[in-house]
Amino acid sequence: MDYEQKRRLILAGFIGLVILIIGLLILGLRGGGDVATVNTSALPENQNAISETAKIEEKVYNEVFVLPAPFSEARKTAKIFVERYGSYSSQSNFQNIEDAIYLASSKLAVSLQQTLDEKRKIVTGGEVYNGVATKVLADEVISGKFGEEKTVLLLKTQRITSTGSDNSGTKYQDAEVTVIKENGMWKVDEMRWK
Repeated sequence: MDYEQKRRLILAGFIGLVILIIGLLILGLRGGGDVATVNTSALPENQNAISETAKIEEKVYNEVFVLPAPFSEARKTAKIFVERYGSYSSQSNFQNIEDAIYLASSKLAVSLQQTLDEKRKIVTGGEVYNGVATKVLADEVISGKFGEEKTVLLLKTQRITSTGSDNSGTKYQDAEVTVIKENGMWKVDEMRWK
């Protein structure tokens, strides 16, 4: 083999390699899923919409489905409600109740609004600072099954109380919360401290 033949052979190999790489890139950008062929002859005879000899080709992609934990949205709603409702300060004019109303069912929202109106009527100024910060540490489902539109949760909280400028204390308190689905959204229907 002379020099010119070797050069042409190397050039042809290089061009072939470039074409192969470009082809693989184009194939990869188009989706590259596996193609599955489904033979519909095994379908029952009452499937009139598809003839028995028709074949359907569809792309099959490897997908990972992450299922939410049962009542995950209900748990989030209950957590936010308890933390907002359970945290207050004597200087906030009962903003904690106002913040919790939008997370409440229509029944509980009426009750909370009445409580808010009553408390705001009797507010006196100049009192010593008093506040509570509530944090949900854990929750568990007491009752309710996946697919149901009502669940009862037990939320374990840490409540830090502050009075004046230096006095503070910490206590751990549970809250039992009933959450229902109302107009497609989870809402708190009942809550009580234990």
